[in-house]
Amino acid sequence: MKIQQNVFLTVGIYKKEKKEMKKVIALIALFITLTTSFPMASRAKPVERPEITSENNICVLNIETGECPMKYDADVKVSVAATAKMMTAIVAYESLGDLSALLSVPEQAADSTYIGPAGLISAPRLGLTVGKEYTVKDLLCALLVSSANDAGITLAYHAGGGDIGAFVGKMNEKAASFGASNTNYLSPVGLDDGSYTTAYDSALIAYEFSKISTLVDISSAGRSVTLAMGTLHNKNYLTSDFLIRDYKLNSVKGICAGQANEEGGYCLIAYYASNELSYIICIMDSSSEKRDTQAGTRWFDEGNAYSDVHKIVPWLKESFEIRTIISPESSEFSFSIPVKLSAKKDSVMTMPTETVSALTDITAEKINYVPEPTFYQTSLEAPVKEGTVVGEVNLYKNGVLIATVPLVTKEGAERSEMLATMKKVTDFMESDTLLLVIKAIIILAVIFVVWSFGSFVVRIIKKYKNGMSKDYYPPAD
Repeated sequence: MKIQQNVFLTVGIYKKEKKEMKKVIALIALFITLTTSFPMASRAKPVERPEITSENNICVLNIETGECPMKYDADVKVSVAATAKMMTAIVAYESLGDLSALLSVPEQAADSTYIGPAGLISAPRLGLTVGKEYTVKDLLCALLVSSANDAGITLAYHAGGGDIGAFVGKMNEKAASFGASNTNYLSPVGLDDGSYTTAYDSALIAYEFSKISTLVDISSAGRSVTLAMGTLHNKNYLTSDFLIRDYKLNSVKGICAGQANEEGGYCLIAYYASNELSYIICIMDSSSEKRDTQAGTRWFDEGNAYSDVHKIVPWLKESFEIRTIISPESSEFSFSIPVKLSAKKDSVMTMPTETVSALTDITAEKINYVPEPTFYQTSLEAPVKEGTVVGEVNLYKNGVLIATVPLVTKEGAERSEMLATMKKVTDFMESDTLLLVIKAIIILAVIFVVWSFGSFVVRIIKKYKNGMSKDYYPPAD
């Protein structure tokens, strides 16, 4: 009896647990259904294109595609300002190599002709002692973090083999190699001396700068602690709030900041990456940094470069993605070209050889992509092999050329020997050779007729003369 009770108890517990398990399973199933029916968004709601009213020169360059989703006066020449230090860092880093190498401070690094007048906010300096030695890395930190002109001149002097002018020549050669055709440096530190660049050119140079991780890391540090120089605080207020608050933005890196003169010409360049996309944000010719030396305060007026960056970054983060526009499988980018001498095909289809992706603003109402194919010949002559390059297609995005891709035949076409023979006959009949032959025959025929007629006339004359001789009788005596 006791055994039977235990059995009933065990069965009851089992049934109860089974019932509870069914409830758990049902809840899990409901959760899965809800989460799959309403998937979580991968990003926040798209942000509309920001309204920029600052009148600053702006270029936002997407690194993956080379497109510029935002440009304001990006091709207008302006003072290079602190962007020169970005190029100085690139050339010095590549020329000097060893970051631990010691460089002595030259006399030029204390000369206002090279570093600008003392006390100006547009000519920052650390006051490096002439003859004292610093490592290449410390000098790069001083240049990119504190924007120190004397550090820049020291790097330029040694990287130029003691000739600062030769170093500036290297800067201009490097700019040209980057495609920055509207840039000309006269100084390694960007003194307001007639040097010029554009927001677009500076974005191209910043892109090359971003490839050197050491320089990006140095320029992105809020502060840099060096044994020889102490603590250096970044003059780029996107990365540091030591001197000015409210502008720091942890999502961006570097690259440089500074102004051309006391009245303005402020430049700000930053690297930003989000959602597997990366950008260079370049703001040029912006309002100047203000300071009250007695109160020890600094500030910017409305419409400054930092305000623009804070508007642009959320838009880039939430509103862009890369979409494939052209691929070898795209039927809308497959074009036909006529084929001759084939009995089976009048034309063959072509296809692009490469995949083209474009930066897409998902908030835009309409993006107009227009393909424009160009064939090297108006028609092909069989036999045609599959994969033969026959032309190219230009892809325009809202009227701007963004890519050119080769076109190849998607299929082949066999040659008809009968059509080929007929073409040879037709070609011969229509050729200049046939005309020459006909002309020659006509000329020969004319010559023959003339010769025959002449011969006939000569024979008649001779015959006539011979007849006259036989009929002639001398007069009688």
